[in-house]
Amino acid sequence: LERARLAKDAAAAKAAYARAIATDRATAPLVIDARLEAALAAFDAGDAPASRALLDALATDASTDGRVMVAAARVHLVLGDAAGAKALLDRAEATPSAPRWLVARERGRTALRGRDAAAAIEALERAVSLAPDDGESRLLLIDANLLGKNELGARRTLDDVLKKFHGRPEANLAAGRVAYYLSHDREAQLAFGAAHDQLVKEHAPARAQADAAFWLGRVRFDDNPDLARKLLTEATTLDPQLGDAYVFLGLIATDKNDPKAATQAFTRAAELDPDNLDTWFSLGQAAAAAGLPKDARHAYEEYLKRAPKGEYAADARAALAHLR
Repeated sequence: LERARLAKDAAAAKAAYARAIATDRATAPLVIDARLEAALAAFDAGDAPASRALLDALATDASTDGRVMVAAARVHLVLGDAAGAKALLDRAEATPSAPRWLVARERGRTALRGRDAAAAIEALERAVSLAPDDGESRLLLIDANLLGKNELGARRTLDDVLKKFHGRPEANLAAGRVAYYLSHDREAQLAFGAAHDQLVKEHAPARAQADAAFWLGRVRFDDNPDLARKLLTEATTLDPQLGDAYVFLGLIATDKNDPKAATQAFTRAAELDPDNLDTWFSLGQAAAAAGLPKDARHAYEEYLKRAPKGEYAADARAALAHLR
């Protein structure tokens, strides 16, 4: 187990965790730790499906371990299962072993995925108060404030991050987010670029590198779509479950008049984040342009099911009528 924790690459860690898990079942508590850490390592390496399989099995074998439930909730959310994530967090909260700050952080992440800014801010502020050293909670809190158009709250959190994480990638990722929101694109490019370079240099987990590549690609979307596509492809290679990156890849393919590529990208984005209404509508448009009426019909119908009075509801109904 200690060799796995000290391993410098994912393959060596995976092999060491496997050896730890295969030890005598008399050491059951350590085996549970090894299985949990192996699942988290798989997640950090960008293999969320493998992580979910490990965690779902562990949730059966260690049904009272709140840590397992919280970890499983996060992976389920990343793979598009928000309902499963909420159920797992409910189970975690009923146990004494689930870290309260971690439950709060994942509650906030789940609310953020559901576009509920107020609930996300409330949960993430609690997570930050309980675990001031967790940079991820603070970055999510900035995202939640920006979603809720609370620039003051985002700036306040940014100030805290810049002080507490000075010189760390978290500081640049936070600064880049706020700059991007304020349309200070050059400032955002520099911040995200610095975070990306630092994470690569530090051999950070694939998931962390992917996040920085995504943000850098996102900010280059308007001025350099070719570079943006390269960065977003890098992000999805490192972390194939990064749903937002597929959205921007779909938009780039649409702008380049490649509806088949756009359909593939939007399909993946919808699988990973089915609560993103715009993605369903964009998928309908791309599939129709690609000559895939069945896929287009499904996407438009899914949009209308989720948002019968949504911004694009009239357009979706008109498109469906045309498809018939």
